[in-house]
Amino acid sequence: MDNLSREKRMVSLALGKQLPTVEDTVNTKVSKWEDLETDYSNDDDCDFIPSSVESSSDSNISRVIPLQFIQQSTPQQNRHVEACNTSDSKENLAVANQEDKAVTNAEDAALTVANAEDMTVSKNKTKPKRICKFCNEWQTHLKRHLIRRHPLEDEVKDALKLPAKDQMQAFASIRKNGIYKQNVVLAEKRKELIRERRQGTSATLMCSGCKGFYDKKTIFKHKRICCKSESINPVAVDIQVPSENALSLELSTEFTEQVLNRFRRDEVGQLCRSDFLTLLLGKKAWAKSAKKERHVVMSEMRLYANLIIAFRQQSENQNVSGTDILDYSQFDTLEKAILQLSDSSGHSKNGLKVRLGFLLKRAVKVIRGYYITQGKFKEENAMTKFLDALHLQWDFIFYNAQVQCEARREGLRKPSAMPDNEDVEALRSYAITEMNLMLDRPYDLWDDSLFVKLRNLIVCRITCSQEWGTSTANFKGMG
Repeated sequence: MDNLSREKRMVSLALGKQLPTVEDTVNTKVSKWEDLETDYSNDDDCDFIPSSVESSSDSNISRVIPLQFIQQSTPQQNRHVEACNTSDSKENLAVANQEDKAVTNAEDAALTVANAEDMTVSKNKTKPKRICKFCNEWQTHLKRHLIRRHPLEDEVKDALKLPAKDQMQAFASIRKNGIYKQNVVLAEKRKELIRERRQGTSATLMCSGCKGFYDKKTIFKHKRICCKSESINPVAVDIQVPSENALSLELSTEFTEQVLNRFRRDEVGQLCRSDFLTLLLGKKAWAKSAKKERHVVMSEMRLYANLIIAFRQQSENQNVSGTDILDYSQFDTLEKAILQLSDSSGHSKNGLKVRLGFLLKRAVKVIRGYYITQGKFKEENAMTKFLDALHLQWDFIFYNAQVQCEARREGLRKPSAMPDNEDVEALRSYAITEMNLMLDRPYDLWDDSLFVKLRNLIVCRITCSQEWGTSTANFKGMG
């Protein structure tokens, strides 16, 4: 629909009535001129000239209204012509002018409202720009750009030969490939990655099927569609941009995938992936672990990151790193940070306090070894002074917590804390009876719940035995 038709529609809506169409205007004019020619043809006097018409040929020609002019005339011009053809042309012309002003004002008001709505929509819904994989230019209408600027590319030519639905998927694949190439460059520069849609602020994941980048919380919706359009089963791939400290430490791929990529996208997780000493501490703990216990290593790194955050709150300095908290001149601030973590909500966490003390000793040991291998003996001497201060202040900070932990551990071993023999014997008899009932039914179909129940009964039988040798002999006799 052209602009003239759109303006006529808005004017008609503003006035509350239907405007005359071009065909109605043409039919009206043709009928009037036919009536005029009929009147002239019925006149017997061929030399008669009306008073309103001059005798010159030019004037006669000027009275004829071309059909093309009528077709292109506006409703305002039509009203002027009708007013001039009447006897009271001046009065009708004034009325037509007033109507024209009213129509013009209504039209301007309608256009203002329409433009305001268009501006509101454009502000609220701005179409994002996408990068072109061929020329690396950012385009709002990428498909139109590909058709006009890159029609000779093989991918574009093949896409234009496809049906509408397949063509849409082909151009979407070209768009995703361009975003993928740009994200490879951004990942090398350790910058934020681009995604398909503005879906939130959580982590950005890549679909292994189509190489599209989506929000972590909404990628499951895309995988349902991608499973239908791709031949392989897509999975979400977490694209992590390594920090400078992680690159300098040359972390192994196994440690990066099993430990670093599993941290959450919060303040603690960010410190675990970026802080130098936290990374070094996790690297050494992972190398020391024979079973590669991921949860133990991640727990130790998170605890040290929480200590850094508490130290920042106490010192009111948000730029403190893991190495800065091992400064002997800031030992009082470190002590306040330890109390903040272990004595929160009025309840003393003795086990956590002791764990923090030994974690500091391991951190000093790790960083001293690093400084010595790098030839930084001045920094190593500073760590030695901090370790001396920690040994001197140990009893004042961690002694009571150690006593409480040891007392609790020893209290569980006292005979007074052991259960009665009658209760142990009743529990032992129940475990043996249930195991015999389960083993006497060899044709039952065992599921996970039955295996779990049998395992619990065996552990209960061993635990309830007063002597390990007796429990082992009884268990072998059951077999």
